[in-house]
Amino acid sequence: MPLNKKGKKIMKAMKEQYGVKKARNVFYASKNKGKIEGVEKKLLGGLLVKGMRQLVKSKPYQKFRKETQQKTAEAYKKAPQNDPTRKSYKDKKFMKGLQKLDTQRQKGEKLLDMSQFLVKEARSAGRKDMTRVGRGLRRASVLFLKNQNEKAKAMMLKKLQKKKVN
Repeated sequence: MPLNKKGKKIMKAMKEQYGVKKARNVFYASKNKGKIEGVEKKLLGGLLVKGMRQLVKSKPYQKFRKETQQKTAEAYKKAPQNDPTRKSYKDKKFMKGLQKLDTQRQKGEKLLDMSQFLVKEARSAGRKDMTRVGRGLRRASVLFLKNQNEKAKAMMLKKLQKKKVN
């Protein structure tokens, strides 16, 4: 797993103390034991949990991802033409952020649908192990979607609030 800023800092300190090879062993042993936490990057906002990687790599999802990105980009390209008040850089940046959140939300919804299908099929086949993995995927997808919705709401509230001058 790739390391975040905190993980890189700890790894660098351990390399200076132990050397390259032993530092890696000590770092991951400490991480696995739970002595150090929050050192790995969260891929896709923490959505890539066990089993999710296969769904993300699947051909149906890849096709959906491309189509979604194109449709969202087309929809957001039309927005500035329809609203002449969006001329400033801040507004363009805001729209770009909304477009990204919208695309991620659509991807999350598709992954949720795929994980629900996985759970249904696993239950009908009597595969308890796959059912357990599917439920974990579904929970991760729901949390990811809640997080995306909260981000979008926060962006909108920030945009709508007017700054008061003293």
